[in-house]
Amino acid sequence: MIELNIFLKHLNNICPDFKNKKFLLAISGGIDSMVMFHLFHCAKLNIAIAHVNFQLRDAESERDMNFVFETAHNAGYTFFDKRVDTKSFSAKNKLNIQDAARKLRYDFFKEIACNNNFDFICTAHNRDDVIETLLMGLNKRGSLSTL
Repeated sequence: MIELNIFLKHLNNICPDFKNKKFLLAISGGIDSMVMFHLFHCAKLNIAIAHVNFQLRDAESERDMNFVFETAHNAGYTFFDKRVDTKSFSAKNKLNIQDAARKLRYDFFKEIACNNNFDFICTAHNRDDVIETLLMGLNKRGSLSTL
């Protein structure tokens, strides 16, 4: 796990006045986002939690949403959530499920951030996610410079 002091050092490199900023954390309930939550929570930063239920995994999706809600509630953070019909949105907009979920997710996060004056939207990714994003970008855009 990432040590808190290393996390704070990296955060300071990105934004030296991070202690005065508001962060919206995108929390899925998976290990990546829960580690991110833990770091921000331990750092005692000004955060709120956002969660999207894509309704793609039936009861599992509900369990994830409830878990994230309980985590936010127990820690005293504001919780924003949204249920979306990802399959219908995907079909209607001729997008694959991953692209549809990404659009729904980021549109929701941007709306919350704008309406509540958040300075940053934070998402968590592990090394494999970053590689996947890089490859998807290269595939869609064709070069490193356009990525």
